[in-house]
Amino acid sequence: MGLRICILSVDFLPNVGGIAAHIYELARALRSLGNDVTIVTFRDAFFAPKEETVDGLHIVRVYLPKNTVLLYPVFALFEYFTVKRIVREKKIDLLHSHYVFPDGFVSRLQSGVPGVATEHTSGFLDRLERGRMLWLYRWVYARMDQIIAPSDELAGAVGSLGVPRQKITFVSNGVDTDKFSPEVPPRDLRKQYTLAPETRIVLCPRRLEPKNGVKYLVEAVPAVLRECPDTRFFIVGGSYPDQLVLLQKRARELGVQNHIIFAGSVPNAEMPSWYTAADVVVLPSLKEATSIAGLEAMACGKPLVGTNVGGIPYLIDDGKTGLLVEPKDPPGLADALVNVLTNDTTRREMGVAARKKAVDLFSWARIAGTVQGIYTRTLENIEIRDKKW
Repeated sequence: MGLRICILSVDFLPNVGGIAAHIYELARALRSLGNDVTIVTFRDAFFAPKEETVDGLHIVRVYLPKNTVLLYPVFALFEYFTVKRIVREKKIDLLHSHYVFPDGFVSRLQSGVPGVATEHTSGFLDRLERGRMLWLYRWVYARMDQIIAPSDELAGAVGSLGVPRQKITFVSNGVDTDKFSPEVPPRDLRKQYTLAPETRIVLCPRRLEPKNGVKYLVEAVPAVLRECPDTRFFIVGGSYPDQLVLLQKRARELGVQNHIIFAGSVPNAEMPSWYTAADVVVLPSLKEATSIAGLEAMACGKPLVGTNVGGIPYLIDDGKTGLLVEPKDPPGLADALVNVLTNDTTRREMGVAARKKAVDLFSWARIAGTVQGIYTRTLENIEIRDKKW
């Protein structure tokens, strides 16, 4: 008999982004293992459906006029009563939250219901460095039964708050290896953007926020073009207006503005065709968990060039599935990209190895099985603890 699981996340589809996609795919995989899954998230349209069923998942949406942290306290109040009702009506076995606030905070206010949390974000690392909101993280995580971290860096950061190491488990992000596959027809970017047939395409699937290091890719472009002049760089991801202006200005200063295309946000459903259209995918991040975009690129049979930070080295077997470079190093990044772009055999072999690793280690079925194991151990430990009392 499966478990009755309630997942709490203020971020969920139709939002575009890694965490929203992560929760959707994890929930689907958990359901395929025989569990009953309810997701509590937000809606920004008052008259939008409060509840719906998608792919067998029961989705409950709490009204939030705008998904902004300024309104999260109000959202938390309504989320609390919504979750309380669901716990009572569906006899929920376990709550799994994906943001410390409001979701984790609300989860821990539900008396007697075991809680698991996933700490996804590099924003947590920033707050840890600055000493901001640590009281909230300590309060929430001290009351969680288990905490999942998708990188060793994040696991260590959670432990630094005083959370016992046995309560923290590293579990990678996953990828749908059927949806993201080398068999997906590529988007015809050369035709769409009037490029020559021999144009090499570098794809950077990163939001334009400082921690993603896109500015260092822009700085690397002139050196790449000296060796590979027929190259275009596609940067796909939501734009932070100030960052977009700065990056476009720097591209003009370097004289490479015609070689960089800021494509903006792309729905996750369209991303497979972007990956298969690329020759190489680059992750110039300064901080990163087990990059979902990196996993998607690997599943599509593309080599990765990525920085040696967070969970990226867990994805890239240097010299086999891609190349690792140090962060904030435009010359090193350029050398790695040129290496891959100018060697067809290497690029092809890396892509094959990347696909194999994605299928063998990162399929959602495998990841969901690991997460379900954490749920089961959590409930067993609580039962043993209660018997002792």
